[in-house]
Amino acid sequence: MKVAVIITGRIDFVSEENFKLNKKLLEGCDIFIHSDIDYKLNSAKLNPVSVILTENDKFNCLVDTYYKVYEPEFIDLEQKYTGKIHWDGNFERVIQWVRLEESLSSFNLEKYDVVLKWRTDLPKVSGRVRTFLEQFTSKYVNFQDFFNSKYNPKYFYMYSDLIFAGSLENMLKCSFYKRIKDFIGINEKNYSNISKLLDQCDRSAGRFEWLDPKNRDFINLFCSETAIILNNLENKLVMKSFVK
Repeated sequence: MKVAVIITGRIDFVSEENFKLNKKLLEGCDIFIHSDIDYKLNSAKLNPVSVILTENDKFNCLVDTYYKVYEPEFIDLEQKYTGKIHWDGNFERVIQWVRLEESLSSFNLEKYDVVLKWRTDLPKVSGRVRTFLEQFTSKYVNFQDFFNSKYNPKYFYMYSDLIFAGSLENMLKCSFYKRIKDFIGINEKNYSNISKLLDQCDRSAGRFEWLDPKNRDFINLFCSETAIILNNLENKLVMKSFVK
């Protein structure tokens, strides 16, 4: 099983222990990096097959740019949903989707059975992630071990929008950057027409409860995890968890 790993954005190992965990989990995989030039040294530590390093400010203006482009939508939503959260740092995750889009088109990934999008700094993200890593490492030596034993190319494997994997075809389907406007201010949509597909998914693969309009009228202008789940469902991708 040939596995390609794409790492976008920050390359932060948090600690020596986490660096060793990264090396262990990614052993046997070919690594491709799309990051800032500041992370050149950390990139080299992973012995990547190919690297794209950009100047620090290349993507820094994206959030401001999107705010200006979609300002009419922002104003309309703010008037409609008084008192709700209209803007938060989650929108900055747009940048990872730009880099993913460029990675999928720039790197030579056709020869790989599976492509994995990975974050090096997972232990600092949240308590949920620590639990996930503990569960995963108790069952599998590394991702190569998982894909050799559990991988089915018709499925899309994910742990929210932090870690996800699939065939190159399915990874291209999951990448929604070019239609990101479709996921700004999503609210009160009826998902009954995709209930059969949802029934095939592992709910532990992401916070699927966010799709239920009974749980919220409006979260914020853009939530990366909601967007990837909705986009996958619209592209008929059955989402499976790395651990159950």
